[in-house]
Amino acid sequence: MAILNHGTHFNLDKNPDGSPKREDLQAWADQCTDEQFTAIHFASYHSNMPIIRILVDQMHCNYEAQNAYGANVVHISAQGDAPTPLYYFVKILKMDLEKTDNRGSTPLHWACYSKSEFALNYIIAMKPNLEIQD
Repeated sequence: MAILNHGTHFNLDKNPDGSPKREDLQAWADQCTDEQFTAIHFASYHSNMPIIRILVDQMHCNYEAQNAYGANVVHISAQGDAPTPLYYFVKILKMDLEKTDNRGSTPLHWACYSKSEFALNYIIAMKPNLEIQD
């Protein structure tokens, strides 16, 4: 939050009303690491819903972005045992629970592999296809 506050006050161009320009916020939020991870990937892994909501609602980040391995925020939430972001992305933002990454793994596979009990329970409650193999 400190970085966001500093950036919006000192580093980003402003609209006439003093608010940061939307396209600048979005570009800032969507900056990637060398493996194509973005801020929303990290917030999803750590189940940081306040930051996720800021990134989606205020900064209009690309929440469907995939990293270099084809994993999106639903895969990452499953790996991090983060059920609240899972629910938000699948039920509220209507993301695909059965999307596969570059290895053919779904969020269900990642929850099992990562021993993410809470995420696994949420995923199973959302009734995914249990027959998808990776």
